[in-house]
Amino acid sequence: MENFDRAKQFLPFDALAGFKEAIMEKEKIIVDRKELSEEAQEELSRKLNSLELGEEIKVVHYKNKQYKIDRGELKQINRIQRFIIIGNVKIAIDNIFRIYDL
Repeated sequence: MENFDRAKQFLPFDALAGFKEAIMEKEKIIVDRKELSEEAQEELSRKLNSLELGEEIKVVHYKNKQYKIDRGELKQINRIQRFIIIGNVKIAIDNIFRIYDL
C-alpha cells in the first residue's frame, strides 16, 4: 500500500456532504439594511474624502443581509466605480454604514 493510499483511510468522512455549510447558513441572522440620515450621509462623505491610502481603518458595512466589520490598511479608493479596498476586502461605498480610525 502506497503512503498516499494509506493516508486516505484516515481522512475524515462526510456522510452528509454540505450539511455543515447548510447549518451555518441557516444560523445567520438576517438584518434589514438601515437607511442613513442626511446628516450621517454627509459625515460619511466627509470621512471618505479625508481618507488616505495606507491608513488603518475599521469599516462597518452591509453584505449578504448582514452587517460586517472589516479592519485593516486602506489600499485603494475608487470613486468612479464606488468601492474601497481594505486589506484583501473590496467594499462597495454604497454599502458602508460607518468608518472609524484605528
